Amino acid sequence: MMAASLEESVNSLQDRIAALEEENNLLKNAKQKHLPYHEDKEDSETHKTIESLQQQVAILRDLSPFRFSGLSEVLSQDGLTVNIRKTIEGRYRDVQFQLKFLMQESLNTGESHVTDLSIAASDVFTTDLMEHIERMSAQGNVQGFLHLVKGYSRWTEAKTQTFKHFTAEYPNIVMQVDTNLLNIKANNCTLVLTWNLEVEGESSVVPDIRLEVVVPESGGNLTHIAAATSEE
Repeated sequence: MMAASLEESVNSLQDRIAALEEENNLLKNAKQKHLPYHEDKEDSETHKTIESLQQQVAILRDLSPFRFSGLSEVLSQDGLTVNIRKTIEGRYRDVQFQLKFLMQESLNTGESHVTDLSIAASDVFTTDLMEHIERMSAQGNVQGFLHLVKGYSRWTEAKTQTFKHFTAEYPNIVMQVDTNLLNIKANNCTLVLTWNLEVEGESSVVPDIRLEVVVPESGGNLTHIAAATSEE
């Protein structure tokens, strides 16, 4: 097993990219000058390899805002396929998670893809977004999962701070019912603020904020008479 820091992994990949780009430039110069060169090294194959490595760099850079307690990998080779089995343990704000996946890289084409992605995360996060996490796990979508964590953490923190502000500033009229609901007393009615999180597209988390006005009927029952919705 080989342990490596994110920075070391990124630097190693960037060194490989630079070496391949230099090699590719030498091949192009040799062709232009009609000098001998290795026919088995085609520009297109080198370009595919560079693209694959740049993809890996992008994945690692997506990890940069996160805090990690562990990053490990195991390398093996099966014919012309290099298998890199990774285990990543990390945290982003209040969300803790562990990713286990297999990255397979073809020595023929330079292309790589992720399989066998296993995702474990904090209970609240997992419960709220179970459907999306299961889909990303099936797709091997590591980057999508990281975007999901970022958006969820950002808006959950914003909601928590907003609710704390209102309950602290107006304790006589504002009551927090649960993590997503505020009741605000106003004259003869109650304002009900609900703040949920929705996922748009593959992994973009956006707030779904709804404000309803509830007034008592003559018999004492409550009726909803107006509602407003705000989504960012």
